[in-house]
Amino acid sequence: MTVQQLGDGLLRWTMSDGQVYDTEPDSPVFWAAGA
Repeated sequence: MTVQQLGDGLLRWTMSDGQVYDTEPDSPVFWAAGA
């Protein structure tokens, strides 16, 4: 898994299986995805 901070403050999470999630810092969306 890798994490990249985008210019607008979003975090881009790239999973080992290729799925990509863009979240705001402290957003529950990423964790709700079961990561």
